[in-house]
Amino acid sequence: MGHHKVGHHPAASRLAPRASVPAHSARSNALQTPSRSAAHAPARQPGYSGHSSFQPAHGTRQGPNLLTGGAHASHLAPSKARLPKPTTFAQLGEQVRGMSQGDLAAREKNLRAQFKDATTGPHKDLGKAAELKAQLGVVNSEKSARKNATHAPNPEYARHTHKLGAAGLQGEKARQQERLQEATTGVATDPKVAKDARQKLSLIQKEERARAAEVRRGNLPVAQPAKPLSPEQKQKYAKDIRGLSDKDLAARKKHNEATLKDATHGAHKDPIVAERAKAKLNVIAKEMKVREGLKKGPDASYALKQHRAPDAGLQREYARQQERFEEASSGDFRDPKVARDAKAKLAILMEEFDLRGLAPEAEDGTSVDTEGDVVDVDVGGTNEVEDTNGVEDTNEVEDTNEVEDTEEVNAELSKMLTGLGLQVDAASAFLHQEFAD
Repeated sequence: MGHHKVGHHPAASRLAPRASVPAHSARSNALQTPSRSAAHAPARQPGYSGHSSFQPAHGTRQGPNLLTGGAHASHLAPSKARLPKPTTFAQLGEQVRGMSQGDLAAREKNLRAQFKDATTGPHKDLGKAAELKAQLGVVNSEKSARKNATHAPNPEYARHTHKLGAAGLQGEKARQQERLQEATTGVATDPKVAKDARQKLSLIQKEERARAAEVRRGNLPVAQPAKPLSPEQKQKYAKDIRGLSDKDLAARKKHNEATLKDATHGAHKDPIVAERAKAKLNVIAKEMKVREGLKKGPDASYALKQHRAPDAGLQREYARQQERFEEASSGDFRDPKVARDAKAKLAILMEEFDLRGLAPEAEDGTSVDTEGDVVDVDVGGTNEVEDTNGVEDTNEVEDTNEVEDTEEVNAELSKMLTGLGLQVDAASAFLHQEFAD
């Protein structure tokens, strides 16, 4: 009857070796185009399995050289593979090419969250934002490349070559060149094989051009490490926050308090960042103290308004109030009340000048207003006006004692008129004689 014992089927010996073939090898073999003869098949190049050289599998006892793009690497998540931090666009591009769709999506989500925090969050850092933006660009390029591969003449082969490492891609290129040569110049030519090889070489060349473009982009931007605030930076920061409203100043204080807390006790500990936040908080505290003092002083609204004004605006206001004081104290329209108000405002402005370490523009005690007129800044009140152009003052009047007597002037005028009359009479007589002749 031909009965057989369980486990000793005649076909068992034939099936066993086939079942022991690893799944990844089967996939790799399926992608290879069978050559015309096993004897002519080229040696398998390192890294042909198509995995990135940036994913070493730690702890693997056996397997191909993973640094040349061998198998067993692409199934590892980036965190498990302990990927090195890329420093160039080419390195990052090779890294993301070896990621699965899930890992690539997770990387993009993480980068976007960091970018949002670096641009609008409590850890605002424009340098870090530029670094993250460049990395997001590489991730987006990888997504586009995978999408374009689906529209290629041979989508499966396009995806395969895209994932190959540098060594693997060169090995595959050599294999396809050999296939093309055999199919066109060998003993038995095959137009179909030649066409397939040309098509695959075209995809490989396209992949090489894309990677060459990554190499030309050079290094990824790197955020510069934070440094303590210099005295000049503190002065500039004080100038910047001086123009803020009370509400915005309070928000700035809250932001720096959150930064300080995170840099000292949070997930982003950084002593330099903490020191910078402390320095900014000290500047903010001084600004708030100044404002509290101004609110308790005379004419608080005017003092606060001028305190928030820029330096140029403060100079213009000083010149305007000086002119008011001059007109109200010594001009044709004197007004003691306006003079007192202008003098009080000038005192407030001088305090603001002292606070900023500035002075009215001119060193000799004068300041130029927006019209270009020169006004006296001495609130003590002298009526002399200095002409900076060196032209005599047209308002000065000569002493009346130095003017000639009126009778003498009249006599001189009479002589002049008499002489003029004689000349007219002589001319008339001459013309009369001419016409008579």
